[in-house]
Amino acid sequence: MPETVTLSCTHCGVSFERLRCEHENNLKRGRTSSFCSRRCQNAWYDRKVTLTCAHCGKSFKRTRSGIRYRERLGWNNHFCSHECAYASPLRSASISFRRLSMKSAPEITMTEGQIGYLAGIIDGEGSFTITKARSYFNVTLSVANTDLRILERCREITGLGSIRRQPDRRGKQHRPLYVWFVTARKELCALLPLLIPVLVSKKEQAEVVLEYCTRRVAGLPVSDVDRALAEKVSSLNRRRAA
Repeated sequence: MPETVTLSCTHCGVSFERLRCEHENNLKRGRTSSFCSRRCQNAWYDRKVTLTCAHCGKSFKRTRSGIRYRERLGWNNHFCSHECAYASPLRSASISFRRLSMKSAPEITMTEGQIGYLAGIIDGEGSFTITKARSYFNVTLSVANTDLRILERCREITGLGSIRRQPDRRGKQHRPLYVWFVTARKELCALLPLLIPVLVSKKEQAEVVLEYCTRRVAGLPVSDVDRALAEKVSSLNRRRAA
């Protein structure tokens, strides 16, 4: 019978048993907290703790999950706002201030013909969006088409994104609709500089999305500039649809 160890829940204090091998693996990964259930784990990480801004000294609250996420990125200091993080001289001491899009960005190799083909598809069938999701924004390049072969070609020449079939809301008489998505900022930062010089109708949106992706830093609160860029993309999309 597998060997077990008795642990105490970090959140509620209840004793419970866990496989020794699983517990040892958690310790190797740096997981020192133990929880008797998923509910206790979520409650523990959703609880807010008080921190002090490393720049202005202001007290602010942040969830344990938010702190854990920033520590995984390599944060040495905590800041109450986007502005304090950029203004602080301490930022150079933390690797988290290296923009995510500028490190580990994929290398994309396309011929001029492939770049022109992809730009034409995006001008005709594509869209750029920056949409709000809870306390952050999602940035997306998407191309919709009923011909799956076109989208597979887009994914093949770039090596990026994924293809999904959209829910059929138009009735059985219509062909199924597929969408090619690219949502990773580091991938968009590598792809858009190749496309912007040859884009026509979607050039302005692509430039705004690239600016957002290159200036956004993972883990920092959304700034007024980020919100302004998101609104600008929405405005350009509305103007084109009008």
